Amino acid sequence: MREVIHNAFKCGEATLIAEVKDNGKGIPESVTAEGRRAGHWGMVTMRERAQEIGGTLSIDTGPGGTTVTLVVPVS
Repeated sequence: MREVIHNAFKCGEATLIAEVKDNGKGIPESVTAEGRRAGHWGMVTMRERAQEIGGTLSIDTGPGGTTVTLVVPVS
């Protein structure tokens, strides 16, 4: 995996995409609508960190599970 990441940075003009999927019950609709669970800042912090490095974070969830995708332009 290290070599793959190294090559993405070395070759330039690439976009690094990290995706994590699970097959759980999904995130409750109230949490996705609010953007966070009351008293918890995980999703907010992940989005802020992605933005700090020039990337985007998306969260797709439903009864079949959740997919979190981070896209970072490699410069």
